[in-house]
Amino acid sequence: MLFHKAGEIFRVGCPSMLCSGMVPVVDGKIGDHDGIVPGRCPWIGTRVVDDRADFARVEPGADSGSDRQSR
Repeated sequence: MLFHKAGEIFRVGCPSMLCSGMVPVVDGKIGDHDGIVPGRCPWIGTRVVDDRADFARVEPGADSGSDRQSR
């Protein structure tokens, strides 16, 4: 993914194997782009989700709160 200085995603790799390189992101969705095969890419218009969040890792056996009812 490529980001502007403000952190907004503006280019991503298309998930299609028939497209190559980075493609534009327009209004949070994969924008129009040319693939290696003629025709519209089926991924155009797919929402792009920013998955850069750093979620805390839960260790096995850690108190996750799922057993609160039994305490």
